[in-house]
Amino acid sequence: MKLNVLLRKLIIVAVLLFGFLSANPGGDLSGYIRDTETGEPVPYANVVLKGTDLGDATDVHGRFVILDVPAGKYTIFVSMMGYSSFTTEVQIIENKDKRIDLEIVPTDIQTEGVYVTAEEQRFKNTVETSRINISMKEILQTPAFVEQDVFRTLQMTPSVKSKNDFSSALVVRGGSPDENLIMLDGIEIYNPYHLGGVFSTFNAKAISDAEFLAGGFPAKYGNRNSSVLNITSREGNSRKKLLFKNSKFGDYFNLSGFSGEVSMLTSKFLAEGPVGNGSWMLAGRRTYFDKLAQAYYSTREDELPGEYYFWDSQAKIIQNITNKDRLTYSGYFGRDFLQFDYDDERGGGFNIDFDWGNYTSGLSWRHVPNSKINSVASLYHTNYDWDLDFMISQTDSADNGDAVESTLNIVEEVGLQDWTLKEVINYNASENHTITTGFEFKNISMKTFQKIQDINYLDHNNNVNIFGVFLQDKWKVSPILSLQTGLRISRYNGHEKNYYDPRIGMKYLLTDNSALKASWGIYNQFLFTHNNEEEIINFVNVWGMVPEHLDAQTAQHFIAGYERRFNQDYFASIEAYYKPYSNLIVNNPNNNPALKDDDFIEGKGEAWGIELLLKKSSGKLTGWIGYSYSKLRRRVDFNNDGEIKESDDEVYNPKYDQPHSINCVLSYRLNQKNSFGLTIKAASGQPYTPVVGKTFSQSNMGDYLNPYSELRNIVGDRNSARYPTYFRSDISWTRDIYPFDLEGKFKFQIINFTNHFNTLFYYWRHDRSPSEVLAISMFPIIPSIGFEFKI
Repeated sequence: MKLNVLLRKLIIVAVLLFGFLSANPGGDLSGYIRDTETGEPVPYANVVLKGTDLGDATDVHGRFVILDVPAGKYTIFVSMMGYSSFTTEVQIIENKDKRIDLEIVPTDIQTEGVYVTAEEQRFKNTVETSRINISMKEILQTPAFVEQDVFRTLQMTPSVKSKNDFSSALVVRGGSPDENLIMLDGIEIYNPYHLGGVFSTFNAKAISDAEFLAGGFPAKYGNRNSSVLNITSREGNSRKKLLFKNSKFGDYFNLSGFSGEVSMLTSKFLAEGPVGNGSWMLAGRRTYFDKLAQAYYSTREDELPGEYYFWDSQAKIIQNITNKDRLTYSGYFGRDFLQFDYDDERGGGFNIDFDWGNYTSGLSWRHVPNSKINSVASLYHTNYDWDLDFMISQTDSADNGDAVESTLNIVEEVGLQDWTLKEVINYNASENHTITTGFEFKNISMKTFQKIQDINYLDHNNNVNIFGVFLQDKWKVSPILSLQTGLRISRYNGHEKNYYDPRIGMKYLLTDNSALKASWGIYNQFLFTHNNEEEIINFVNVWGMVPEHLDAQTAQHFIAGYERRFNQDYFASIEAYYKPYSNLIVNNPNNNPALKDDDFIEGKGEAWGIELLLKKSSGKLTGWIGYSYSKLRRRVDFNNDGEIKESDDEVYNPKYDQPHSINCVLSYRLNQKNSFGLTIKAASGQPYTPVVGKTFSQSNMGDYLNPYSELRNIVGDRNSARYPTYFRSDISWTRDIYPFDLEGKFKFQIINFTNHFNTLFYYWRHDRSPSEVLAISMFPIIPSIGFEFKI
């Protein structure tokens, strides 16, 4: 792949910058804050030097950096909600770099002066707009369908909407779910769902932190139009040793903890422990829909017609090679299985054998030579595929009266493999400048195979490369003004040109507790899914690259907002956004199968809205209330006549357009043993295309005696009607229990406890006279129980 002169210069500048600037560290203080009981990092802890205004908040890896510290002796003060405060002395020598790693002790008692983590430092230092960090604790406190889910929790924030109750997919500010960059420990996940979207692929117990950027994300992220979700899995407990206590092997590998959970539909576990000079973590989950169905049918002495189940696992291994170098392996493995047999009374029927899943592996090397430099080099591999074997059988009578059986067999094998090489370098040039640079190279291969009977209809193998390089600077212009500017340059080998994505963010402190924020950026995307947005459930995502004859899908983000902290406990924000799409790629409803380049067409669109959030982070009652008002509009020349007309249904509101949405998530800790959760969601009904009449239609089977025996719908304008208002409320109760001297929890929750009827779709029955319309609902009232234990 050829790079232009600008790309080459950026790479050379980044390399020279790294080598030159790492040579003269001095006067700086950095280190890591860890949990003394587990050895895991403590993110968002507050680290300050007493008697000064110098301090920092730890990142998701527990690292803090305090630059340009005058020589002298200081007292470090560390505070974090849920931990005892900690102080220690440190001596700073002029022109010397000082690293100090500290550990803090978890406690249930909040001492005077220990407030809400490092919210004040994060408030002052974070420039990005539309940013939310959700901890494992917040995920576990949110009621969800059967079990807690990070995607379901995010759907309760103002920026995110859901397709329906059966989907955990994220619709962020009007963008389709494929516009979200979903990563687990930096590895891209292409189909992060089970059961057609009912569950996400991530085990909530294995999550340490989830960083969600609903818009205006910086230049280090690319190839997506709407949002970024970066999930960091737990490192594992490296301190306890439950096994091999008197063995040398136990000093190298051990088990420090094991926990499990059993709910009505799934079972899961998490094991962790020390290994070598680091830690390991392994989490797994499996549903038992199939086992429950087998038990039911066995009582009836009947044959099971089909089965469905999924399993997934997450693994992480960390090795500290030196105090400056760390190797991390992270992997995810999950798969869904669906098998179903149906036989009708006439000897016909069908058989489905369908499985799909993700397998990911990644190795990263973190090098931290001093307080100024933090470098992470990574190699990732993702495999997403599905296999379908579908057979239809039919029995007919021959002229002589004998039965003749005919079958139709369809086999599909689709796969996507992604090899990614990435380097990210953070350089703390001074207290006022943090420079981030790096590159990302993706090699993506896609396979599509389809065979009908013994004829191969499709046998395609595509291979594409995407290269990106970025440079950004977070500049503290003054004590009250910060800017973050960046540029990402991408090269997609399907197009012979470079794509330039400038980004800029701004934060202006009105007071210590209130600020104005704004951001703007251009975002290009080279992959997209072929799924129809009207589909209710997508079992698989059909990914494809932007065709050579079409431009990349492009959007801009204009965001402005105000945020304020109240009394350490409360946080409020208001944001307005405008997201125009200068190029959208949509399925062509009038495509000609005989034409190669006729499957997709280009259009334009826009989304705009305003979002309000009030969040309480500490105390017995925690949670948030959010409201959003938004509008979506698309313009697509479907009939390819060179004009876009409303009369031709070419200007319309997409399926995700829900103007009003209000969300409430509350958690109340009654006492040491009992806690309660409540979620409430109300939203405008989704748009749909109404049925305005019916007409006779030619029979699909081609009955020559009565060729117009069927009735079909006559539809009105595209998405010109709306379903009734959506409303759902869930409640949960969690009680700490101690069976057999084990730590445990009993969980009880009710989904849609008001049993409100939320319309999924309308089905017209023209075989009745007059025709009848049947409303199909989303989740009814669903109670569930679960048990959790820990060794």
